[in-house]
Parts: sequence; C-alpha cells; structure tokens
Amino acid sequence: MQVRGLKTYSPTVPKDGEPFECLERPKYRYGIAEEDVATLDEKAKAILSLDTAARAERRQADIAAAIKKCERFPGDTGSSEVQVAVLSVKIRYLAEHLAIHKKDKHSRRGFTALTEQRKKLLLHLRRSNFETYKKILHMFHIRDVKYVNRDL
Repeated sequence: MQVRGLKTYSPTVPKDGEPFECLERPKYRYGIAEEDVATLDEKAKAILSLDTAARAERRQADIAAAIKKCERFPGDTGSSEVQVAVLSVKIRYLAEHLAIHKKDKHSRRGFTALTEQRKKLLLHLRRSNFETYKKILHMFHIRDVKYVNRDL
C-alpha cells in the first residue's frame, strides 16, 4: 500500500544504497574484511553489513571508494579528478534526498552549489587533461560540460 504523499523513486535517480557501478564499495563496515566475517553467524553479518548501515555511513563508504578509484597516488584528495569524484557521490546522494523531499529549498541550494563547483572542476579538467576528463565522464555518467549552457 502506498502512503499518500510519498513518491516512489524516479528511474533516473539510483535507489538508496546502490553504489555507482564503477566503485568497489566494501561489503562490511569498519574496514572488516569478508574473511574475518566468514566465521560469524547471519545476524552478526547483517549487523556489520553496509547494506543495513545508515545512509550517511554508506555515503562515506562511497566517497572513500571514489577517492580510492580516482587518486593519482595514495593519499591524494586534492587533484581535480578526485574532487569531481567526491562531488559526484555527494550530488547523487543529494539528488536522492531531493527526489523524496521536493519542497526542501535549502538542500536544493546546496545541490546547485555542488553541481556548479563540479562543472567548474570539469571545465578545468577538460582544458588540462582531456583523457582523464573522458575517463571521469564515463565512470560517473556525467554529460560533457562543453555542451552545457553556461553564462561566462
């Protein structure tokens, strides 16, 4: 039964908890490997699973996976490609929130700021390193910013 006023997810927004296809999100919380959980019972596995984690914890795991996927060297958090990856994860989670809470104007303002910041970083990345730019676009399913209407 559908509760009045609640909307279902739109097909363009991934369902809550689904990571990007390109990211290898760990299966368990707190950095626990699958080998360590193999001896535990099903209830303990469910508690430690990221599938049952809070939304904020899944978001942090996705951000960490995006950094790991795009970093140039271990510990890199400042390069353009890593910043675009982190912003893409944040934008996706905020898009999920805004799909449910359509009247949340304050979050919409933050969403606009994040998308504008990512657009500027993508323009910089396009000018400086086009191959990496294409890789990032493909990885996070982003449209080419050259064709986005911008007022400069």
